[in-house]
Order: sequence, then C-alpha cells, then structure tokens
Amino acid sequence: MNTELKIAPKNSQEILTTMLVEYLHELGVNTAYPYLPLYWEETERHPYFILANGKVAGFALVRTLSDAPLFEMAEFFVAKPYRGNSIGREAVRILFKLHAGAWRVSTMVDNINGLKFWRAVVPADTPVSRIEEPGEDSYVLLLFNTAKR
Repeated sequence: MNTELKIAPKNSQEILTTMLVEYLHELGVNTAYPYLPLYWEETERHPYFILANGKVAGFALVRTLSDAPLFEMAEFFVAKPYRGNSIGREAVRILFKLHAGAWRVSTMVDNINGLKFWRAVVPADTPVSRIEEPGEDSYVLLLFNTAKR
C-alpha cells in the first residue's frame, strides 16, 4: 500500500476525534483528549493523517518541545483494518525524515504491542527506560536521534 502523511486541517477535527476515541479505548483510557484543539492553535504541535492508498488509516500527533528541539510522538494510531501492512512503519519513517533530530517516544508499560512496534522502528541502539512516577501509570521511554542516521 502507498503510505503518505498529510497535515490534518482544522475542519477535519471531527474525524480525528473519532479516531482518538478508538485509540484511547484500545489503551483502556476512557477520558476525553483535551489537547486536540491545541494542534491547530500552537505552532509547536503537528497533527497528521496517515493515508493508505489515499484513505485515512490513522494519525500521528507530534509536538516540538523546546529542548534543542526535541520532537515528541504525543499519539500515534493506525486503525485495525490497516495494521500488518507496514503502514505504521512507513508513516514513522516519513515522520522521522520530516522532523529529523532528537525524538522522545513513550508507551505505557502494559501496551505490549505498542512497545514491540516502537522497538522495531526506532534505531536499534536506542536505550529503553522504565519511568515510574507517583500517582501515574508506568511507561517506557525511548530517546533517540534520527538526524544521525
């Protein structure tokens, strides 16, 4: 399948909201995502649609943090019908090229499929850190640089 990224325009917020609900439900999170409107208000936030053969197959929400800059994969989702076709891998490859530099990716510790995916697409020498903060769910943090590749 042909994979592309397209900036999600503000008038597509409803489509993104629907996909976010599915994504959060898969993660076992049953709350709203309060940051979505900020992706069209703040220049350091980048909302992308992942397209497979021209159809919306998922999304990526990327943030530029002020640290030098440091890019953060805030949220990443490929809908079930599109999984297993390397669409997610190709979308990540495109994102890392678009935003070459230092990256931060995290996933919840109990998200085994997410962790396997990220370990497969980030540089092989990326260190893995388990982060535990009081009152928060534990997560796995991956820090790496795509500019060196």
